[in-house]
Amino acid sequence: MDYYRRTPNVPLEESITPPSNSDLAGETETSQQKGILLRAIRALPEDEQELIRLRYVAELSFIEIAKALHKSEGATKKMLYRLLARLKSQMEAEHE
Repeated sequence: MDYYRRTPNVPLEESITPPSNSDLAGETETSQQKGILLRAIRALPEDEQELIRLRYVAELSFIEIAKALHKSEGATKKMLYRLLARLKSQMEAEHE
């Protein structure tokens, strides 16, 4: 796991790409959603934040993440998908 942590630490803000269109209302909505997502991620325990960093910032495969976390590939997938579902629910609740 230390090997993967040696990669440059990219802030989560930089890993979320901005919209490519010039629609101001759409950009505002996207910016608000990005803020909600970042707050939700920052509220997560460190191990869950690390899982997100390994998958979406370091762009590791499930096998690589599983090896780094000393878990099975299936358990790693399940953890990530449950985490993403929980984040989605939180974002939907805040958006209402």
